[in-house]
Amino acid sequence: MDEKILLALQDLGLRKSEARVYVALVARGASSASDIARDAKIPHPRVYDIMESLAAKGLVKIQTGRRPRYTATEPEVGFERLLNRFREKGEFLTNHLSKIYDTRMETPSIWMLKGRNNIIDEISQISCQAENELLLAIPVDVLGVLRKSLRAARRKGVTTSLVIYSGEKESQIDSEVARHADIRVREPPGSVVALADYNDCLLCSHKTLVRESSVDEEHAIVAGDPELLQILSYFFYHSLWCAAKPIVKEVSIEEYPRSFVHIWKAIEDAEILREKGYKVKASIKGKTVKDHTAIELEGLITQTTNINGRIFSITVKKSDGSEITVGGRGASVEEVEAANITLGPAKKT
Repeated sequence: MDEKILLALQDLGLRKSEARVYVALVARGASSASDIARDAKIPHPRVYDIMESLAAKGLVKIQTGRRPRYTATEPEVGFERLLNRFREKGEFLTNHLSKIYDTRMETPSIWMLKGRNNIIDEISQISCQAENELLLAIPVDVLGVLRKSLRAARRKGVTTSLVIYSGEKESQIDSEVARHADIRVREPPGSVVALADYNDCLLCSHKTLVRESSVDEEHAIVAGDPELLQILSYFFYHSLWCAAKPIVKEVSIEEYPRSFVHIWKAIEDAEILREKGYKVKASIKGKTVKDHTAIELEGLITQTTNINGRIFSITVKKSDGSEITVGGRGASVEEVEAANITLGPAKKT
């Protein structure tokens, strides 16, 4: 018997003995219990209970009588029934367990994720959850799997900064990906990072996602702690983004407005526009540093500050002529701590 088929059947909820009996029955056609016991190498007395179980799953039909005979339901029909049962149970569990999930007292802020495919799925999910800005650092090998997520993020207006560990495969970074993200290429590879706004992040080693890694290395840290996310943002900037080679692309005014939660990226974008001769409009949501009152303001950026990659700030001139200083998360010397910065070009100077 093909082990792959037996394992696939077990993945669908069949016990190993049930999988063996079902495959034997598919191969034989209508059969007696003794025939199936011989082919499936199952003790004869056990066949009857197994057949009852398979019949309840919709995979077997039983011809009753003094010597019962059994036949397999046509696989296309039988598995459609089985999958429908899974869907019904899934909907039931989703409906009832979601109510419990939503009433939890607290959620762990840091946890461990294992398995290469699970980690790639989590990176994709984090990418889809981003509302304003996405930071990604990934090997080029998984770029194809994440292309759909990057496209969806771009359609939502998410600004994506993507560091790719290319090795000798830089040719795989195609023009489609470049339309969805600001890309830099880094060699040698560093850590794998996925950071959506200041809500969710994933961190693992590069070896975790390359195909030659061992199972023991396939693990990642997933976190939602705001302070850890802030540290990870600056790690991404200093250790990955600044150490990578930019892939130059023409600035398109159609891409604006663009939103940022990381002030260093907002400053970088503003400087690109200013170098092109544009004045830069900024819309900022955040809170005052002095008394933590919610604030929203608009104006033109008159100055950007980046002191050794440690201190970042923006000076905004409002319509009444007054100027206000804006810092990023954890700002202490500026007047406003920005949670979201939206930029767009004004008329050229």
